[in-house]
Amino acid sequence: MFEKIAGTLAVLIIAVLGYALSLPDTFRVERTISIRMAPEKIYARISDFRRWEEWSPWENRDPMMKRTYRGIVPGRGSAYAWEGNDSVGAGTMEIIVAEPPNKIGIKLDITRPFEAHNTAEFTLTGNGDRSEEHTSELQSRLQSRMPSSA
Repeated sequence: MFEKIAGTLAVLIIAVLGYALSLPDTFRVERTISIRMAPEKIYARISDFRRWEEWSPWENRDPMMKRTYRGIVPGRGSAYAWEGNDSVGAGTMEIIVAEPPNKIGIKLDITRPFEAHNTAEFTLTGNGDRSEEHTSELQSRLQSRMPSSA
């Protein structure tokens, strides 16, 4: 009886591992939001890491978070590192694409609480209206490759 249970359990474990190995090793998350603001104003907030405290929900999760900045502000090569509590962890971001006022690409490396290497892209499009009621579409995309277990 024990042999049958152990054999069945071994087959189930092998099946689950086989299924897990067949899954893709990348993931992608996309979101789009309409904002009543010109793309130029939104771009200015995203492309300058020193301004992320104005809008990023992660910035308020640890009031004691340590931040360091380097590079041209704002623009390609600008970088930001953070280290905080378990809620925010630690990592770095670097702007790798800067096309004002429509596109920002960011290399995002998380070192704690887990290791992850991602790219984030913000794409802005306006409705062409230069009035105070200007609406922009902000599309954010996060893409990551799952870490190898080997």
